[in-house]
Amino acid sequence: MTNLRAKAVQLLKDNQYKEAIAILKDLISYAERRVREGHEIGVDSWPYRSLASIYRKQGEYELEYKILERCLNNPRVNGATHEAFAKEASMRIERHRLLGPDGKGQCHSCKERLILEKNESGEWLCGKCRIRMKPWWKFW
Repeated sequence: MTNLRAKAVQLLKDNQYKEAIAILKDLISYAERRVREGHEIGVDSWPYRSLASIYRKQGEYELEYKILERCLNNPRVNGATHEAFAKEASMRIERHRLLGPDGKGQCHSCKERLILEKNESGEWLCGKCRIRMKPWWKFW
């Protein structure tokens, strides 16, 4: 499987998305089967992240959200990267359900219609307002 992963990485670098999608789907199916059979404790988030990114670039938002949900429905291997991705994927899915595929809505702070992100308080803010309203101790 490491050879397939290396091939997928190269295809992504070369923007050969059709071939990369096929390999990433194979990697995901293989990982999920290994977890079901008890050979692994969880799945790696990398193929899910990569596949979701391709779908987003192609404007295939429904496919992006399906693959994000599929990742969240499987146990993940431990690690900060995997946990951060799970948090980001959950926010994207919630944003999609609430605001639609473009993720645009009215910012609670500046009232502009932009792509929104959820802050720690549960407010939906644009990126500019989210950074501006971040507590000072979070910058260190």
